[in-house]
Amino acid sequence: MTATLPPPELAGLTHIGRIRAENQDHFLACALDVSARSRETSLPEIPGEWGPLSDDAAARAGGIVLAAVADGVGGGPAGELASRHALLSFPSELSQVLLDDTQPPAVRSRLTSAVLRLHRRLLDLTQTDQGLAGMATTLTAWLGLGNEAYVVQVGDSRCYRLRDGVLEQLTQDQTMAQDLVNQGLIDDPSHAPLGWDNILTGALGGASSEPTVTATDRQPGDVILVCSDGVMKHIPDPELAEILDSSGAVRTLVGRIVERALDDGGTDNITAVVAREAP
Repeated sequence: MTATLPPPELAGLTHIGRIRAENQDHFLACALDVSARSRETSLPEIPGEWGPLSDDAAARAGGIVLAAVADGVGGGPAGELASRHALLSFPSELSQVLLDDTQPPAVRSRLTSAVLRLHRRLLDLTQTDQGLAGMATTLTAWLGLGNEAYVVQVGDSRCYRLRDGVLEQLTQDQTMAQDLVNQGLIDDPSHAPLGWDNILTGALGGASSEPTVTATDRQPGDVILVCSDGVMKHIPDPELAEILDSSGAVRTLVGRIVERALDDGGTDNITAVVAREAP
């Protein structure tokens, strides 16, 4: 497997916000080979085999890059534990993605299986500890694999792509409000009954988990944003596009996203990961 694109510039940031008592979001931005080498993460601890990986080493590993966000649900400590456990386990589950067959159908199948294994792990935890009942998390991830990219979606965290100045949402929220849109009953999630946009129809560890895996391409200059709903609640798409289209380091961009969400109220945990392909 040979990548013609160099590894993208990566940065992530998470903030508790102004209202919540705990930050239940986690993010991961890393390069992958047969194991995962951490580049940047909010996780409080990482496995011992994870270590720094330079861009040159990432390129030798095939240019495989992961940007992921998990937003815990369930209240109390359970939500934070769910999102932390999902992202700690996700890289090792992705080992099957690095097999020789990199055709999109095979990769999509392996990614779906990896996410369902995470789902079962969380269910096993709740069965062994009744105090964790109801523990669940969203998971949204962008995986750059050679010249292809794959977007994994469970829940309502989102992945956006800015290409040639146009912002596109690559994921579809798994919520009751979006279900009404899909059924043709309303034309916009904002027209759903109050609060239905916050009711998840899919989550890792929840009653239902049906991962959506989408294959797309990578192009020079693309800017990818993976974020929790604490971003979307406060920043409209046109403003997100303006931020992502601006110059400067991607670390500056994620900082601007978090600050803008805080300025608008910061009513939820706020997490953003940005990957910008080389021009």
